[in-house]
Amino acid sequence: MAGAISWFEKQGKRFCGDASHLFAVAHSAGAYNLYLAILSPKYLKEAGADPSMIRGVATLARPFDFLPVDTRPPSIQLDRNPTSRQPNCLPMPALQHPAFLLQTGADDMMVYPKNGWSLDRILREKGGSSEFIEHKVISHIGILKPLARPFRSAALAVMEDILGFHARHGGT
Repeated sequence: MAGAISWFEKQGKRFCGDASHLFAVAHSAGAYNLYLAILSPKYLKEAGADPSMIRGVATLARPFDFLPVDTRPPSIQLDRNPTSRQPNCLPMPALQHPAFLLQTGADDMMVYPKNGWSLDRILREKGGSSEFIEHKVISHIGILKPLARPFRSAALAVMEDILGFHARHGGT
């Protein structure tokens, strides 16, 4: 992921991109990799990327608070409230990082909504900008539908939230 960010900074103009207003969007494990690249400065530095160019990060159904592994069947997964325990994650330095938009589906039985709640809480505790949105009646795969033109009407709110986030954080 850090390599892709570095590549875009160098090559984005060829595709009408503006590297000084970079917004990144990723889903599931890709969103986890994006998180690692953004909040662990060593990855961007090793890839030759400039972290200050990244204005915002939107994640969809991002695994974050996954240890211990929850193997209960979805029918008995009742704990949908944020917990006070510390999620398992990389240490996040209290330094400037881009704004985060964390979106999840309430019906996601692969990456439970607690993942978004936990990351949102930690980003805010570190002084960061974070927005958390839990979309009702959307599954792990369903949250991706609005990114594909043929399915855009299926969960239009997800796309509208990404575009609104982009506009609020310096997008053009």
